[in-house]
Parts: sequence; structure tokens; C-alpha cells
Amino acid sequence: MIDYLHLNTSFSDNLGLINGKSASILYFSSLEDPFYAEDIAYSFLEELLGQVNVASLLDYGNGFAGIGSLINYLHQKELLEESPFELFSEPEDTLIKVLFGARCHEITLSEGLPGIGMYFLFRLRDSGLPEDSFQAMRYKEAIIATIDQLNHLLKRMPQEKLAEYDLSIWHGWSGVYLYLLQAKRLGYVKEKIAELTLQVRKIMVGMLGTAKVSWMHLEAWFTLFQDPDTWQNEVMADRLEQYLQQIKSEPVDFYNAAFYALLLRLLGEATGAASASDQLENFVRKKLDEIPLSRLFSADPRTGAIPMGLDRGLVGTALPLHSLETGNWEWLELLGIGEMQYEKLGKKSVMKNFE
Repeated sequence: MIDYLHLNTSFSDNLGLINGKSASILYFSSLEDPFYAEDIAYSFLEELLGQVNVASLLDYGNGFAGIGSLINYLHQKELLEESPFELFSEPEDTLIKVLFGARCHEITLSEGLPGIGMYFLFRLRDSGLPEDSFQAMRYKEAIIATIDQLNHLLKRMPQEKLAEYDLSIWHGWSGVYLYLLQAKRLGYVKEKIAELTLQVRKIMVGMLGTAKVSWMHLEAWFTLFQDPDTWQNEVMADRLEQYLQQIKSEPVDFYNAAFYALLLRLLGEATGAASASDQLENFVRKKLDEIPLSRLFSADPRTGAIPMGLDRGLVGTALPLHSLETGNWEWLELLGIGEMQYEKLGKKSVMKNFE
């Protein structure tokens, strides 16, 4: 998979985490081989920055917010020496103008306010940024603005529109919830965040209780249990274990299977889901052995680009598999996923803190 991705990354004009080069750079930067983690990742990052222009999308999944978060992530992991602000100052100004102009009316992580807010969360975590600096204050105000605008959008959104969103992380309520949990840690506008978190949680729990069991629901269950308080709720813990028993008999989409295997592995310490994780991982690896990558991730005949992003692309399979092999899943920080604390069971996973 490494060679196939290496050969095909330059063909893509898609830049984002969901569908393009940002995901490819993230994958190469996660490898142990310095040739890929440093040389190749940096080469593609330079290529990507050369493609960023005023016509680029602004959102997290496909545009500025996700690219900027990736740059900050690489800098914080000491994989990039250059200052993120110097590399990304103009796109950052554009994001701020869009945000303070209340021009974003979408609520998902991939396309909406949570994704823009994630960028500013990463900026605030820059160790070289003085807490009382003008930049830090501006980032705090930006995060508060995302919360205010999310609150406004959800209050005005009709019920039928709310029902259109699914339970996925990229495109639905799970991504909104993950962002709210991360914003909550900062201690800003506590009451408003608590109110929003409760509202989104009720929507998610309601959908889980009424919809047919599916593998996508794993994203919601995993997300809900990112909140340590959920482990203290015996009803929710029992429902999770019941779900994990039911889902084993459901067919799984190959393009999500590696990611779901990773989520199950992270839940496994507390729930016994590790065996289900192993089964999914074996399913993915068997499929990769049987079918050529050129068929599983075939090139677009018009552009020559392969689907390489985190959402149903090559990296969406390759990176979770790499995490399952190595135990390194720090990249999940880019989804707002941090340390999972099993307070109900008195256990803690080996995931590193997102703070």
C-alpha cells in the first residue's frame, strides 16, 4: 500500500483529509521509516501548499481547516520545523473572516463549524504561543464563535433537517459531539457547551435506540464513550455491550472495516471487543491479499487520481491497519479523539492525551 500511495499521491488535485493529499501526508508521517516520515511527507506537503489558493475550499474535510490542522499536528509532533503561522497565515485570516462573518451554516465536522473550530483548537495547543498573546485571544474568540453559531443554528434548524444528519464522525452527529467534548476542556462558555452537548447526546442516543443496528453506529457508540461520565452510566455500558454482540452478525463495508477494527480495539480493553476487532482486521487483510489495490482503489479515468482520503479512501484503510500493527493512533487527534478513560471499570487505555 505504501508504494501504491506514493506513486499516486501527486496525481490528485484534491487536497483535504477526507479525499486527498492531506491524508496521504498524514499516513507517510506516521511511518517509522525516516525516508517516508520525513522526506516523502515533507515533499508532498510542499506540493500541497503550492496548490492552496484563494479558490480552495475552507472546510475541514476538503480544505483550509483540515490542511491547517494537519500542519499544526505535524509541528506539535516535531515532524515539521517551520512555524504553522508562517506557513498558513493567509488561509488562517480567511477562516477567521468567514467565522466572524457568520458565513458558515453547516454543522458537520467535515464541512461545518466544528471543523473550523478544530483548526483553532490545534492553534491554541502550539507550545510556542503565549497564553496572553493577541493570537491566543483571537483563537479563543474564534472557538467561542463556533459554539455561539452552532447553538444558533441548532435552535433554528427544523426537526426534519436535524433528522437528515447521520451518526458518522465526518458527516453527522458524532463529529459534532467530539468537537464539543474538546471545546469543553478549555473551560469557555461552560453552560452553553454543556447545553449543546446534552442536546446532541440526546439526538444520538435517540437515533441509536430507534434505527436498525448498523456498523456506522459504532462511530456513535465510540464517540459517546469518549466522555468518561458515560462509563459511569450502567444502562449505557450495558447497551454498548449489547450492541457489540448484535453487530457481529451484520455485513461490514470493506472501506470502513479497518477504521472500525481500530475503534473496536480501543474499546476492547473495557468491553471485550478485541476479538471482533481481530475478525475485522483479518477480513480486511484477506481482501487486500485477494484483490489488487488498483481494483479496490481504482483511478478516476478523467483525472488519474485514486481515492486516497480518510473517508473510504486508501489512507482510510492503510492508516488504521498501521495503527493496529504499531499501537500508534495519535493521528486520531485530527478527529477530536483523545484519551479514553474507562472510569466505570477503573481502566485506562494507552491512548495519549489529546491535550
